[in-house]
Amino acid sequence: MKRICRWVFNGLAGVSLLLCIATVVMWVRSYWREDSWCNYLPPVGKNSLVRAVSVGSSDGMVIAYSTQIEFRYSQYGWEAGHTTTEPSDLSRPLNNLVRRGGYSYHFGIYYHGFSQKPGRYDGSEFTQVIFPFWMPTTILVILPLIELRHVLRWRKWRYRRLHGMCLTCGYDLRATPDRCPECGTIPPK
Repeated sequence: MKRICRWVFNGLAGVSLLLCIATVVMWVRSYWREDSWCNYLPPVGKNSLVRAVSVGSSDGMVIAYSTQIEFRYSQYGWEAGHTTTEPSDLSRPLNNLVRRGGYSYHFGIYYHGFSQKPGRYDGSEFTQVIFPFWMPTTILVILPLIELRHVLRWRKWRYRRLHGMCLTCGYDLRATPDRCPECGTIPPK
């Protein structure tokens, strides 16, 4: 059972590492491209409003919003798009100390953390959630760091065992194989 738990943890740590790398790539990309993915859901019942759910990235931020809009669309489903920052604006990430909507940005760090804002735009209600890319990156890097710590400890233990050292303190036990003179630990046979 312990071995299965270790395999599951290793698998989760691997997936978490891949997602962390993808998040960092999207974080860096967000300074030069504004990406968006939008899903238009068909109206339900007598309601003529279409539910639009969108996720996008821009300036080191993830922006998600949901709204109901009056929209005539022949095909519902996912749409994706992006805009590229003009070449004259490529220095923008380095000079990105600006105020936007009451939130401070500086080198991709969003000082106020998480923001959830309901509101109205053109007569339609929307809910917008904004958070910086460093939040999911920090969360996703936790499992790989725990796994790295486990691997480093295992390698240290293996090295000590193969080279006749005390498993507790690392003292050379070739002269005294029965007991460690440094810490008193009796090595396993």
